[in-house]
Amino acid sequence: MKTPRCSFTTVPLAALLMFPAFAGAQTIPNPSFEADIFSNFPGYASGNGDIISGWTFNDANRVGINPGGGSPFADNGTFPNGSQVGFIQSNAAPTSLGTTITGLTPGTAYRLSFRTNARSGQLPSLNVLINDAPVNFSVDFAAATVGPKIISSVNSSNPYHYVEATFTAAADSATLSLVNETPIDTTVCVDDFSITAASTPLPSAIVATRWSSDADSGIDSQFRYTAARTFGGSPTSLTANGVYFSPSFGGNPGALNLFSSTGFGNNFGDQGRNISGDSNFVAKSFMFGGPNTSMTFAGLKPNTTYVATLFGVGWENGTRAADFSGAGIGPVNINLNAQGAQNGITVRFRYTTDELGSPVLLDYPQAPGAGSFHTAAMTNREAVPGATPAGSWTFDLWNDDASSGINNGAAYAYTHAYNFGAASNTVINGVTFTGVPGGNPSAANFSTSGFAAGFNNDGNNVTGGSRTIANDFVYNGYPGAIELTGLTPGTSYVLSLFSVGWEDTGRSAYFNAAGQSGTVIDQDTFLNNNGIRIEYAYTAPADGKLTVFSNPLVGASFHLYGFANRKATPETALGIISHPQPAYITAAGTSTTFTASASGALPLVYQWRKNGEPIPGQSGTTTLTATLTLDNISAASVGDYTCAFTGGGNQGTIVTNPARLSLITDKVAGLFDSGRGNNNAVLPDGASDPHYLITVNPDGAPLIPAITHDSTVFPIVAGPWVANTDKSKWIGPQLNTSGSAGDPPDGGESVGDYVYSTTFDLTGFDLSTVRISGSWATDNEGTGISVNGTPTGLTNAAQFPSLTQFTISSANASFRSGVNTLEFRLRNASPGYTGLRVEGLEGFGNINAGTVPYIATQPADTTIAWGASDTLTVSAAGSASLNYQWSRNGVPIPGANSPFLTLTANTPDAAGTFSVAITNSSGSTTSSNAVVSVTGAPIIPGSISLATTPGTPASISASSIVSQAFGGAAPLDFAGVQSTTTPGGGSVAVVGTNVVYTPAPGFSGADSFTYFLSDGTDTVSGTIAIVVGNNIGSDLTIAGTITEGTGRRIVSTGIPGRIYQSQSSTDLNEWIPLGQPQTCPASGVLSVLDPGPLPAKRFYRTVELVR
Repeated sequence: MKTPRCSFTTVPLAALLMFPAFAGAQTIPNPSFEADIFSNFPGYASGNGDIISGWTFNDANRVGINPGGGSPFADNGTFPNGSQVGFIQSNAAPTSLGTTITGLTPGTAYRLSFRTNARSGQLPSLNVLINDAPVNFSVDFAAATVGPKIISSVNSSNPYHYVEATFTAAADSATLSLVNETPIDTTVCVDDFSITAASTPLPSAIVATRWSSDADSGIDSQFRYTAARTFGGSPTSLTANGVYFSPSFGGNPGALNLFSSTGFGNNFGDQGRNISGDSNFVAKSFMFGGPNTSMTFAGLKPNTTYVATLFGVGWENGTRAADFSGAGIGPVNINLNAQGAQNGITVRFRYTTDELGSPVLLDYPQAPGAGSFHTAAMTNREAVPGATPAGSWTFDLWNDDASSGINNGAAYAYTHAYNFGAASNTVINGVTFTGVPGGNPSAANFSTSGFAAGFNNDGNNVTGGSRTIANDFVYNGYPGAIELTGLTPGTSYVLSLFSVGWEDTGRSAYFNAAGQSGTVIDQDTFLNNNGIRIEYAYTAPADGKLTVFSNPLVGASFHLYGFANRKATPETALGIISHPQPAYITAAGTSTTFTASASGALPLVYQWRKNGEPIPGQSGTTTLTATLTLDNISAASVGDYTCAFTGGGNQGTIVTNPARLSLITDKVAGLFDSGRGNNNAVLPDGASDPHYLITVNPDGAPLIPAITHDSTVFPIVAGPWVANTDKSKWIGPQLNTSGSAGDPPDGGESVGDYVYSTTFDLTGFDLSTVRISGSWATDNEGTGISVNGTPTGLTNAAQFPSLTQFTISSANASFRSGVNTLEFRLRNASPGYTGLRVEGLEGFGNINAGTVPYIATQPADTTIAWGASDTLTVSAAGSASLNYQWSRNGVPIPGANSPFLTLTANTPDAAGTFSVAITNSSGSTTSSNAVVSVTGAPIIPGSISLATTPGTPASISASSIVSQAFGGAAPLDFAGVQSTTTPGGGSVAVVGTNVVYTPAPGFSGADSFTYFLSDGTDTVSGTIAIVVGNNIGSDLTIAGTITEGTGRRIVSTGIPGRIYQSQSSTDLNEWIPLGQPQTCPASGVLSVLDPGPLPAKRFYRTVELVR
């Protein structure tokens, strides 16, 4: 119930100052409740104007301000800041007090800090909310959690509790709500609010808190502890909340690199205490002394925040206080008896180390006039939970290799294995222990100190390979230390220390790792002459180092015979997971990569080999996979490649199967993708595929060319068939296979079986090197691929949504020299769409030396529309290298030197008879002729010239003029001459079917006349050039003729630099030009081809056109 109203002590005028502001931009108004004077008792807001400056509340009758000195709610403890505190009194419903924090940066994490206390004898439940949502917060440096926390009264003049909450700002301001959720009448006091960035280092602090059980002890295994000790003579170790406590005996206890104490000359064995759980045993005994007592914490990380806790029990109901100071804070007066006689109290000291991790002193001399402060126990831990957990210590009997723990039931990766006291090596369960003689033994990856003395030839009960280790030891460590290096950060390990009982009991030492708590283990646990194996399981820190200590607890030191360190997790047995695969390289100078993988103990070392020999520079370590990349491949690269893997922890070596690298650069002739024509371009829909024959056809007659499927309809448009490309198209038995019945069966095959065949030529190939590859899709199932009637075992269950790769070689096919047949089989038993798609079909191998070129696919006749293009293609093979030369009408075409000849119909030269000659060092072959016709060309008159002597007429037939023209929409007709006179004064007349030119009297030189040709629609003009002179041909000689193909080559000699025209005639009257005029080369030799066909007789001459 409420306390009755009465007058308050006057609040100092200084309390009316403005709200304090912090150095940062973020602000909490009236953070210590000093801005208001509440004069009406007991300090409720309802009796003092219903206002607390800067704060809001839900019940003015339950919140308010109390000054110090006799206030009804703030009735214990020392105020943190100023002379007033706020209070929140609960009732049946929660009571809240709130404010607005301003100056925040959205997205930034902040830490809210304030101090709190409970009304004497009460335990209110306090919750912290930001923007009406509970947040993580902690009390007195415990782990932060979401949800209400119990606040105890600190009593006496002890300091208020510390509360710290973290949140991330969603805007530039946030509402803070403090809620007393206790359903009965309790009061919590609050004061000294501040807000900083969460990244700001935690400040040093000292606080005292109630300790009644494990729940409020502050002992928490989620923190990393450097020390946890009981004092005063407790004889055994114990565990509380998962944290291991070791006993420390005698006065001024300490442990090297952990802690030390001064001023504690006395112990008390078993005090009265009102504490439950395992904490009851933590509080059992205590050490005391005085007047000056202190404790120093060591083995600390640099720039790390820690929390040290001292545990005590009230001795009487009076005052037994000490003044605590350390890390720049204090003195803080704390009364051991604040919670009453036999009730527990903890003193928590938060501090941050310097950049060296130097030891930190907590000084707590007894306050004037008070008795000494009793210290029952101590812990020191990192302030932030979730750090790498401390390792754990265990021990077991060791008398032989089976009990050594070395590779016990599994293969482990060992980082260290050493035998001390002698240079003898030994092997235990496959692990080699290296002997290191002398005191303080050390090697590249470890060192020791404190073990300067040695003892040899110890007689004991240890046998097997372990006997060598158990023969000698080092000792005299006060303490002894071992430092391991080269560990992998974050990896779990197990350290094994080997020792042997020296007497029946009494050689105990405290074992711990630097910066961690440890345990007490007696070397003589298993009695005299019996071995002991002490193990420490841990996780390697970021620097990859571990230091462990053995601190003797009695006069005799620990004997160290040897040690081993291994990974905690067993390694997988050494084995090959994947072997490198053969590589078939089709072009020299390219690259390829081999890949292999293995399992085994790490580090897993690999070494690539060629033909059994290590390849320099191709080794390393891996966790799984090794790769070998070969660049600029040549004939020297051919060979068998393997990879050898060596497992860690003495697992040995295992080698992959060999992968052959083959260089196969000769291309197999005659292979085409489906839906491609002889010109190697994709065919239009409905066109017959010249390369694929349907030999089994349930839809109709067999042995028909496959038809390029209609690509404008289902199932090609929008699928589900994989779409056509510019490389290949779907083919089938019909243009649209929607009606393909697949019945009745054909050729003895099953219902719905279709067989598509194509051929290729392997003349001259080493058949063992041939590889044919590609991808196929089928509707429906692809039942098989056969070569020369023999199945390869390749099928296509994936059918039509995608292309399925295949490879054919001598391993799954019976190739033969010469023409081979490749068959694709598919089954479409139910009526409906069916088809075949083949893409990327190509083959390579090695052709035997001396193979004369041969042609697998001849160039085919074609017709080209005027202005369009088409390509002639030849597919040939032979010993490298093949040289190509295309010819038109028997005349070689300059620059036409590949298997492809692209023709564009924009000149008369696009039409004609084309062939290609293929040569290599072993011989040559010439293709059959491919006749190329051009349609839709305009009328193009021929290039015609006549020659005569002065005064002598020259004539040419109208049919000869027409025959030398090109194009036209219909047969051409001679349509007369433009004029009967010429520029040179001669005359032109059409005499019957001839055109007769008569030179002017006495004329000599060049002349011409114009004529007309018509196709009935268009009429064009042409010009005939005329040379009149007495010396025509006088400087020329016809050197001879050579039969060439179906024609004849005419060879003449002339004067270099002059222009000549070769002509032919059947009557010595009408002369027709052969080819184009030529400038005589320096050799003086002229050559022209009369392509034929040749008549029974024909005359030739070569005339000079310009003198």
